[in-house]
Amino acid sequence: MGNKLFEIRDRFSQQVLYSDVLENSELVYKKAVEYEQMGLDVEIVSPGVSEQLARELGATEEDLEKLKKIISYEIDSHEDSCCK
Repeated sequence: MGNKLFEIRDRFSQQVLYSDVLENSELVYKKAVEYEQMGLDVEIVSPGVSEQLARELGATEEDLEKLKKIISYEIDSHEDSCCK
């Protein structure tokens, strides 16, 4: 996603229809409503707290991929926890 933290994607094709920065969240939600009124099934994709913090601290895309793998591994390693 680069510097654009919100993406509106078509739910079926996963094509990005619109993207914008966190500060414009209201506009993103308004755009999503417009797409839905046009008959599209859309979803808003936004980063989690960990990703936002990493970006603020200057993480690269490579760093973010590593972070996602670490978080996924941690969640998967707790088979009987509430995280699944």
